[in-house]
Order: sequence, then structure tokens, then C-alpha cells
Amino acid sequence: MPNNLKEACRQLRLSGLAASLELRLQEAASHQLPHAQFLELLFQDELNVRQQRQLERRKRFAHFRDLKPLEDFDWSFNPDISQPLRIRAVENTISINMCGCPAQISSISDSPTVC
Repeated sequence: MPNNLKEACRQLRLSGLAASLELRLQEAASHQLPHAQFLELLFQDELNVRQQRQLERRKRFAHFRDLKPLEDFDWSFNPDISQPLRIRAVENTISINMCGCPAQISSISDSPTVC
């Protein structure tokens, strides 16, 4: 990548774009991508990097004791949680926050709960 592009990316704080630019330039040349599609890919790369950083920052600021993915959740402990709800939660990647002692938690919904 030419130095002027590296410097422009640095000044504009586009580290995601800078990281993928060389690969995207090769991809555009080999697949003869239209300019708009090339720019869309570059912008999407930058957005993905920013979203990932934001997620990591939020996890760090939340000071979670343990981060456990939904795939590791033990569904057998409460058979009252229906299978459709489980599938919808995984497909939509909704966040589920449970507050209070385990005996008080009786259901899970998409709507936020104030604790």
C-alpha cells in the first residue's frame, strides 16, 4: 500500500480499512469489482473492526465475572424454557440478562427487565 494511503488512513483513524486495503485492492483487480462494490467492502471492513472493538470495550467496562456463550448454557436445568424460545434467542442473538436469585427467575423475554 502506498505511504500516502497509509498516512491518510492513520489521520482519519481508519485502521480497519488500512488493515484490509491491500487484500481488497487485489480482490478488486482479480474480480474486476465495480468501484461502488469495492468501496462498500472497504467500509464494511472498517465497520466490522469498529463494532468488534466496541463489543470488546463494553465487555471490559461491564466487568463481567464470566462470559459464557449461549451455546454453553445448560438448558436441562430448567425444562420450562421452551425450545422455540431457545431457537429464537440463538437466531436473533438477543442478550439475556438475569437478575436476582435463581429462585426468582421464572421466565425469559425479549423485553428489557429493570432490576
